[in-house]
Amino acid sequence: MRKLIFFITFLALVTSLNAKEYFYEHGKKVYIYRDKTKAATPQRKYYINLKNQTIIIRKDIMVKLKAFATVTAIIEEYELTVKKRYSKDKYLLSVQNIDDIFNIANTINKKTYVDYAYPKYFNKTLNDKYRRAGSGTGSGKAKGGSGSTSLGSGESISEAFKKR
Repeated sequence: MRKLIFFITFLALVTSLNAKEYFYEHGKKVYIYRDKTKAATPQRKYYINLKNQTIIIRKDIMVKLKAFATVTAIIEEYELTVKKRYSKDKYLLSVQNIDDIFNIANTINKKTYVDYAYPKYFNKTLNDKYRRAGSGTGSGKAKGGSGSTSLGSGESISEAFKKR
């Protein structure tokens, strides 16, 4: 009996240490793990997705509302600030505390008047510099050379530079 209790306790501990976090991106659940090899800051946290890519989460949430909705209720309920307005229904909102970003984004995403809400993130792969991702438009930027080149959805930096 003691062995069983010990095993269950051990299993619970291991599971909690290796807990997955997630967010929804355009209706798809994206699982991520905390990257403990990189130091987090109050403005930035590092995670690893299931493709073994490092992603950087900041304090920003991409939100697209349905046609009849306004952003005011969301801002007031979650004490967010509007960082950028892309159109009448698409916003980049900032949370006060980065530790709340997944909970807030997932809760907003479930609202009936919201098309989507997810943390804006940046990808970092071993051979690439940082590139924007999670913008909802596939319009990330790759830096280098004489300027920047827009990335298409799923396009690598090297592919984007070949098109220049």
